[in-house]
Formats: sequence, structure tokens, C-alpha cells
Amino acid sequence: MRQTGKPWIKRTHKLDSSPGPKESLIISGSLVRDGDVVDRITAIGGLCDSKSIRQNPFFLMRNGVTLSESHRLDTVNAWWEQFLPNTPAPSSEFMAAATGGSVPIDSEGSISVMLARHKKRGFLTLPRLQQLCLVYLLGRMAYLAWCPSLAQLCFLTLNLGAFLLTCFCGSCLFWTLWPTLGEPEEFANAELRRMARMASGRLLLVPPTAQPSDVVALCRGGVVPLVLRPVCPDPDTDKISDFELVGECYVYGMMDPSKWVFERSRSIILV
Repeated sequence: MRQTGKPWIKRTHKLDSSPGPKESLIISGSLVRDGDVVDRITAIGGLCDSKSIRQNPFFLMRNGVTLSESHRLDTVNAWWEQFLPNTPAPSSEFMAAATGGSVPIDSEGSISVMLARHKKRGFLTLPRLQQLCLVYLLGRMAYLAWCPSLAQLCFLTLNLGAFLLTCFCGSCLFWTLWPTLGEPEEFANAELRRMARMASGRLLLVPPTAQPSDVVALCRGGVVPLVLRPVCPDPDTDKISDFELVGECYVYGMMDPSKWVFERSRSIILV
């Protein structure tokens, strides 16, 4: 079931900070893998953190030159390359995971086009003013190579410095006045999240602290799947029953609480 908005970003379980077991949960086998009641994360992508990247001077400089930088689109394209390599277009499962299920199916085509256009950016897609400035600087460099002189080198250095400084300052001002402008709202749910793949092949959106070997399960009383981190196996049965709660996640096709199945469940302890 596809849900819209941010219905899955909720705190479904509260734990206190004192040591020892806190809460006993029953997890369902709807996300079953090899007879167990959980599915394990096997691969994880980079973090989408637009706020932090805007403090990177190289990103600010690049945005000043292209006037079209978007960390969200860069991150989603990187996920596309990692999880769906050599595919002409992202799948519906990928789009649902990348957006947290917030985009209707009939809008996936336009978003795919937006991702592809962002990936294929180049000199010809730059604004006309930026193209003219770069052509001018390349011309000055060619003239310096043809007729080298100290005066020409100083003049070129001043031109290049003025261009880069203008781009940097303009980009800083841009992000200060419009902090979310340029970042598509379709991928707002991806902020401070990572895309991951489970052993079953499902794609999901997980918290930033998630790691490979973490497990995903549906819990009784919860409305979203949870990412759990195994603590230590039971010495008698070699079966893990103690877990740490990492956070909530979005799993394509598993956001319906009715998929919780009591007959395929077992108890665990959150520590």
C-alpha cells in the first residue's frame, strides 16, 4: 500500500535511558527470510544531508557556477547507480523508497525525467551568462598560452578570482535567503536517511545510523517497520533475542499494519 506525506516518521516505542532490558516486543514474520521473522540489511547507501553539504565550500562554489545544484538529486542519483546499475529508468520500488512513499504512481515519470536531466548536466545546460563567463576565461587562458606575459597572468588571475568569488558569495546568499529552494520537495522524506537493500532484495529507507547486518521487522502495536540491531545470540539456542532499536524505516509494500501476522511472530527484548 502506498502512503502519502510522512506517516511513517513517528516514534512508535519509547525507551528510558537506564541500563538493562526495557521493553518486550512481538515481531511478525511478514518480513520473513530463511525461516526467520526478520529480514537483514545487506547493503546501504550514502546519507542525504542537505543542511551539512551547504556548509561545504566546494558545493557552494559548484552551485554558484551551475546555479542548479541539488544535494537531494545527487544523493538519489548515487542510490540509483548503486542499487539499480545500468538501468535506463528507476523502478517503482526505487521511487517509492527514495520518496518515502510520498509521490503518487502517476508522478513517477516526471520525477524520473528530473533525475535523468540532473545526471546529464553539462556545459550546454548552464545558464547563458555562466557559459559566456567560462568561454571568456578559456579565451584569456588561450591568449596567455599564445603570448605569455606577467601582465596577462595577473589579469587572468584577477578575472578568475573575481568569477569564483562572485559564484561563492552568490551561492552563500542564495542558500541563506532560500534554504530549501532548489531541493525538490518530492525527496523531502530522504533527508537524514539512507537507502538500503535487504537480503530478500527489497529496497527501503532507513535511519542514518543503520548498518549492514541490522534487521527489519514489523512489531505488534507499531504502524511502521523498525530497524533493529542484534546485540548477542542466546548461548543455548544461538538465536538472537536481544536487540537495540535503531529507528523507523520505510519498506515498499510493507507499510500496511494489517500485514502483521500473529502466527508468524516471536518475542524479542529491546535493550
